[in-house]
Amino acid sequence: MYPIYGPGTVTDISLEEVGDKSLNYCHIEFKNTNLSVAVPMDKFADFGIRTLSSKAAVKDALKELDRQFRIKDSELEAIELEIDLKMKSGSLTDAAWVIAFLKSLSKKRAKEDKKLNSFQQDTLEKAENFLKLEVEMVLGKRAADKL
Repeated sequence: MYPIYGPGTVTDISLEEVGDKSLNYCHIEFKNTNLSVAVPMDKFADFGIRTLSSKAAVKDALKELDRQFRIKDSELEAIELEIDLKMKSGSLTDAAWVIAFLKSLSKKRAKEDKKLNSFQQDTLEKAENFLKLEVEMVLGKRAADKL
């Protein structure tokens, strides 16, 4: 997993020489993108790479989507920092929290005849894509299509 790109598939594991060290690299291709990366296996946590969530963990994360927020404009700057950290965490529950928060903010903005700013809209789309791709891989396409 890579927080921004969603689920990927390991295509190869190789031993590569870097300077005077030999490092094991994991080659990953990401679903629905043309992106492939090689990541040192000892750096997985630094990049938010993890195995797919279990069915139970996905179902628990989806419960977060029902959460409602009361949002004060004075809190938004601090919350945007939290949103950024949650998106980088690679956690499905964090992504669902971000979606629930930004949808609550979108409803608040709509009442004011406003929209989400570009950062918020972009983050919402990334979080929804991230969640949907993992739900599809774990629970199936039908479950993902309901999101």
